[in-house]
Amino acid sequence: MDKLFWTQARLPDASPETLAEARGHLGLVEAPRETIWLASVMNIVATDYGYLESIRRNSSVWGDGAPIPMYTYSLIEYLSGLDFTAFDVAEFGAGVSTRFWSAHARSVTALENDPAWIERLKQDAGANVEIIHAADMPFVFRSLGRSFGVIVVDCKGNRFDCAAAAVERLAPGGMIILDNSDWYPNSAALLRDADLIQVDFPGLRPGRFHACVTSIFLRRDFTPRPKGKTLPASPAGGKPRPPGPWDRPATASP
Repeated sequence: MDKLFWTQARLPDASPETLAEARGHLGLVEAPRETIWLASVMNIVATDYGYLESIRRNSSVWGDGAPIPMYTYSLIEYLSGLDFTAFDVAEFGAGVSTRFWSAHARSVTALENDPAWIERLKQDAGANVEIIHAADMPFVFRSLGRSFGVIVVDCKGNRFDCAAAAVERLAPGGMIILDNSDWYPNSAALLRDADLIQVDFPGLRPGRFHACVTSIFLRRDFTPRPKGKTLPASPAGGKPRPPGPWDRPATASP
């Protein structure tokens, strides 16, 4: 694929002669600043976030091709910066998200009500993944008799009942993820009423042409553990950290 690289040439006080010379230069293209800014933003979403590749594959992937859930991009970046290696994850609804959690968590238990889809997912499921056929997801989930540090409610079924079951099995220091929470306000209210802290992540998501909201609901003892040296990590399309002493204690005056 051909690529174009651009930089700015600002001529705010140039004479008409200088502007005419610039416009006649074959190596220069004149465009309003907002057009160039928009092109930069579109490139971040299309390439760094993997939006175009997700559409091509009809499957959610990051810019490097790694599988990602069909949550909002802002939440995906937040989760990718945390260390979940000591967490057991449960999912109401299996899919590409199952592969994502398999690579990030200690174990994944996914409940799914489509037998054909389960057989497809098992073909590349990780060794730490268990996919369970569950026509009645809340009943089967409660019958597991164990708790989970992360519980994802993202299924084709009654999300309200699944959210209620999730509250009962959420481990100390854990979180519940409710996808498309803007469509399920009653489920969100149920989780808030369980004394969980709601944090909404609105925005775009892989392979879809509209915005939505994915929300997390945190126990009050949730303590995020950074995967890398810093939290938050540098985002896709972010600029290098600026130099300077502005993120350290100021030197005391004599």
